[in-house]
Parts: sequence; C-alpha cells; structure tokens
Amino acid sequence: MFHGSLTPDYKYLREFLENKTNKVKVYNRNFNLLYEFGGYGRDNGKFFEPVDIRIKGDIIYILDRAKGIIEKFDLQGNYLEDISSLGIFKGQLISPVRFAVSDDYIYVVDISAPEVSVNKRIVKFDIKGRYKGEIEREGTDKGEIYYDSIKDIETDKYGRVYIIDSGGNTGALYERIQIFDGNLYFISEIKGDTTGESFSGIESIEIKENNNILLVESNRRQVRELIICGNVTPTPTPTDTPEGFNHCKLYIKEWGSQGNDEGKLNYPSGIDIDKNGNIYISEKYGNRIDIFDGGGNFIKTIGKGFIKEPEDVAVDNYGRVYIPDSISTVSYTHLRAHETSLHLVCRLLL
Repeated sequence: MFHGSLTPDYKYLREFLENKTNKVKVYNRNFNLLYEFGGYGRDNGKFFEPVDIRIKGDIIYILDRAKGIIEKFDLQGNYLEDISSLGIFKGQLISPVRFAVSDDYIYVVDISAPEVSVNKRIVKFDIKGRYKGEIEREGTDKGEIYYDSIKDIETDKYGRVYIIDSGGNTGALYERIQIFDGNLYFISEIKGDTTGESFSGIESIEIKENNNILLVESNRRQVRELIICGNVTPTPTPTDTPEGFNHCKLYIKEWGSQGNDEGKLNYPSGIDIDKNGNIYISEKYGNRIDIFDGGGNFIKTIGKGFIKEPEDVAVDNYGRVYIPDSISTVSYTHLRAHETSLHLVCRLLL
C-alpha cells in the first residue's frame, strides 16, 4: 500500500473499492438490514484497508492497515476513538496486519512496509491506547518471531500471548504456537501434538475458558483442541505468569472433516467462542458459519445462502455474530505474495 512514501495510494484504492461498500452492515435473523456504519474514507469511523476485527466487552475494534490505526466503535456502530497513528516512530504503526485484545493490553503485529526502514515488531498498548513498548526478536528460534509467517495472535484470561508462526531453519520450517507472558517474555513452544503429528495449515487460534487451545487447521478441515497438563519452567521466568501454568504434555481431541454436510468443514478459517462456550467456525468455501458446543458437537449452521467466503467470525456478549463476508485478497505487486489486502463487510446476525 506504499509507493516510496508513507502516503497510501488513495487513487488505486478508490478504483479498487468502487464496487465495495467497505461498511459494517447489521442484519437481523431474517437478514433485514437494520443499520450500517463505516464506509470508505479517511475520516474518523471510515476504513481504507480493514484487516482484522475483535470484540471485547461492548467495544468493537477494527484494525486498518492503510491508516495504521485501530478504530473503536460501540455495539451500535458509533465511532469512539482511534488507537495509534500511521508513522515510523514509537507508538505509531506502519503496516499492522493482526492484533489481539486482552483485559488490559492490545498487541499489534506490525510487519513494516517496503522501502521503509522500520523493523518488524509487535507493539503493545494499554487498553486506553497508550504506548507501552514493543519487541522485535525476528527469527525462527524459540522466543523469536518469524513475522513473514504469522497467521494469528491471541490472548488468554491470564493475559498470556499466543502467536502462530513458523520455527526451525529456513530449509525445514514447521508451524508452531509460541506462548509469551503479558510482557512478551517467552514461555513455551508447541510444534505438534503428543502423537508426534505436526500442525498443518493453522489459520486461527482461540483460547477456551479452561485455557485449552483451539486451532483451526484448513489443510485438515478440522478444529483441534489441545488439552494442557503438567508443569514447565519458563525461560526466562516471567514475574506475572500465574502459578499452575501447565504445559509439558498435550492431550488432543479434534472434530470436523472435509465436506459440505452439516457438521463438516469446507476450508475452515476463523473461530470465536460465545459466553456460553459455544464455538463458531467460519467456512471460507462452505459460505457459512457452523456452531458447535464446547465439546465439539454440531449445533447448527447460520448464514448459508447469504454470506460469501467468510474468513473470520466474532461474537459479542449478547450473542450477536459479526461476519466479515466481503473479502478481497488481491496481492499488490510491491508486497510479498502473502501480504494481501483484506476488505471487510460485516453482517451482524441478531
């Protein structure tokens, strides 16, 4: 999105988005439009290149890569404020691609941009948007972050941070989960289950209330649950890691298989959990959202026939479901092949 300067190519965006509303659309269960907010533009509450969405409490957070900000809205779609700004200095963002929100902090993956001499990093803000620091540590060893392969970032109820990236050497990389404390000190790495089977095509991660890990693996068309037990000594030892963080053995269960029938998964991608523990899975090629209970038992499908290629899903505390279902993955020639533009239009199913 950058052409030798810090100014996005607005002309190209207008041409590309002329047939896109770039709005958050709100529907009821009968898919009658209730209201909408957002739209293309540089003003407050508008979007250039929204790439990720999170809901925490009664706040909607939307990460806009081209504007270098996180925009906050209430659940009625009213704009509240921005976090950060576009730039290369501390507390600013140059090309953010993913983020996570805990009770106290916000963590943003900022991968820099071509021709801008800023290292790839994870930037930390408090929940009010005040800059609290950043880490780089680029690499594939334990505790280092391979930014070119990051798929997702998430937090748990203790404030720990989970990052999906790749480890090993450049000739034999493997998918992994890295776990850090709230200050981004390394705790542990997971690179497969107890059977010795490696991960395959992790798209997203979610942490259950009991702290089990849910992984959406697109290649296997499955959701895998990692059940953690045992003890581990983190290195270095973080001061704010709760006692009882258990991580030496991973027992596993999984559900889902390839197919279009109810309960099967056709390229699953996004995941979220509601306050009752039900699990929502977006199916990119199934054009629907599947809902399972906490044990992985199928409950129902929503959105089929009304949404197209949903890559993510979010649920608020009132049971309303936000679906980014108008997605464009056009790669710009001056970005790496994996760095794609993602334009969101969300439907809210009441």
